[in-house]
Amino acid sequence: MRCLPYFIFFILLTGCASNSEDMKKSVFFAEVFPLTQFSQFADEYSYIAPRVDFTKYTEIYVAPVVVYDDKDGLQMTKLMKDQIQENYRLQLMLIMRKKGLNVVYTPVLDGIELNAAVTSVRIENDGFEISDLLWPSFGDDDTSRSSDASANLNQRHIEIRGEAFLWDTRGKVTVGQFVSVKKGPTSAGDNNEITYNEVRPVIEQWTERAGFWACTLFKK
Repeated sequence: MRCLPYFIFFILLTGCASNSEDMKKSVFFAEVFPLTQFSQFADEYSYIAPRVDFTKYTEIYVAPVVVYDDKDGLQMTKLMKDQIQENYRLQLMLIMRKKGLNVVYTPVLDGIELNAAVTSVRIENDGFEISDLLWPSFGDDDTSRSSDASANLNQRHIEIRGEAFLWDTRGKVTVGQFVSVKKGPTSAGDNNEITYNEVRPVIEQWTERAGFWACTLFKK
């Protein structure tokens, strides 16, 4: 059992290589620009157009959020889609307003527009947490941690992929793109039925990170 942490670590590393390529694919962007890892989180990638001064934009409009039907994901009801669209957009607006951005409620002709989409909502069986990569450390009882990790591998979770891009409405060009996958616990059974209350915390994770990404570009 003592070698289990290293075995799992190897599996995770080999899986990350293919996942990084999956992260750079999109059903939302008209064109996918070269995406690079945005932060220390392995599930966040972004593109920033060269030589763009984001501080010149005085207004930002958050367009209505798009929710895609994923043939391999959950088949969501119209009510759940409406809830995701409404709360996702509202959260983005609130986050950016708190950071000092001038968020407007109508489209702008000479400014910037944030377009966002939920492209996938899935139930996955791999419950591996990023914190599991931090062990074994000196002084840890790696045998007990190994059994915890084995349990985590069988834990189901919600996995939501979101994409966003910033659109210069005057130049009609994309000046930034952001892709991220966030996870959260679920009590869903084999029928994969979940409620919006289970989806909401994961959506909020995503909007927090997407809002943070946008605000860093505006130096906020």
